[in-house]
Amino acid sequence: MLPTHNHPQKLYSDTVVGREERKFHLTVKSKDSKTAEEIKSLLKTKVNPTESKVGITSIIPLKDGRLIIEAGSKNEIEKLRENIGKKC
Repeated sequence: MLPTHNHPQKLYSDTVVGREERKFHLTVKSKDSKTAEEIKSLLKTKVNPTESKVGITSIIPLKDGRLIIEAGSKNEIEKLRENIGKKC
């Protein structure tokens, strides 16, 4: 079962006009020079997004070892940031 999203559904009028959804970003970087894939696997094991009911839109790995995590609302990003700070 997918986690519930706390942001409103996209309106038909927004789709027709071509307005894009607003996305919120969180950048994650390792303290001990791990690759983006290692960070991604650590986050999946230690900070389970479905368990904390956070809807992640996408995870984008960067060449310098950072990850950009996108979510639909600022509250979801704040929950995720707190969980990462506590568990990692």
